[in-house]
Amino acid sequence: MSEIRKTVITSLIGVAVLVATSLGSLDPTWAQGTRAFACTAYQPTAGAHDVGSTFVMRENGGPRTFGALGVAVHDFDVSLKTWVPATHQAAPQLALVIDRPSSNEAGDGRESFISAGPVDSASINISVPGLTVSCRHLTDETEVDLHLYVEAFLDAYHAQTLEAMRPFYNEETVLLPPTGETFRGLEGVAAYLGPRFGGTVRQQAAEIVSVQTNGNFGTIRSNTYIQAEPKDGGPPQAFAFRVMTLVKKNPEGWKVYRDLTQNSRLEVVR
Repeated sequence: MSEIRKTVITSLIGVAVLVATSLGSLDPTWAQGTRAFACTAYQPTAGAHDVGSTFVMRENGGPRTFGALGVAVHDFDVSLKTWVPATHQAAPQLALVIDRPSSNEAGDGRESFISAGPVDSASINISVPGLTVSCRHLTDETEVDLHLYVEAFLDAYHAQTLEAMRPFYNEETVLLPPTGETFRGLEGVAAYLGPRFGGTVRQQAAEIVSVQTNGNFGTIRSNTYIQAEPKDGGPPQAFAFRVMTLVKKNPEGWKVYRDLTQNSRLEVVR
């Protein structure tokens, strides 16, 4: 345990103070909390641009693991916690924690970085070499549901099968892809997605730009990045899209009602 270093980044009134301390002297404890946050992790890519990956985290829930573009290669573990400094007579704080392999010369152990602010903070950010995470509090449970909907959609897309994607659509669905064509209903979804599936998704990320709700409808704006190997072979291909999705809540859950997708230059995914 003594070989693990702990680095604390505390932001106070816009001023970042970097304090290095050992894990033993920090001796933090973690309180209970259930608030939900939408967090976006940005990582530099080979193309010299950042791609964001948005996910939902709850206070004191389990960590999320990130490698290249959201693929879990165990590089970074991200947690959101309520921090109670055990060695100070201080009020609890909201802490965003990044845990990663140690950068010391021996290359052993893990090291952590903590960004802390008021416990009732509406947003919190942290940046370390290789990863920047920005979180904001979600006050509407419907907004939480739609963020989770996008996560589930990406998981299904990664499977590259119509069976995995079918639960997200119904006969009211209309797809408006970059090709300029229009695809309606479940048959239209199959006609559009079917020929594009069968490859191997190597990297994917979706940065949720905004979520709006109005009764049984929700609007999701996102930037999406996908790198996949074609099903007929050849080198991996990278695609970037700007997407506006209108979803409608049915007895079976949220379904895509309208989906407008536009091509985006890779240099301006964000």
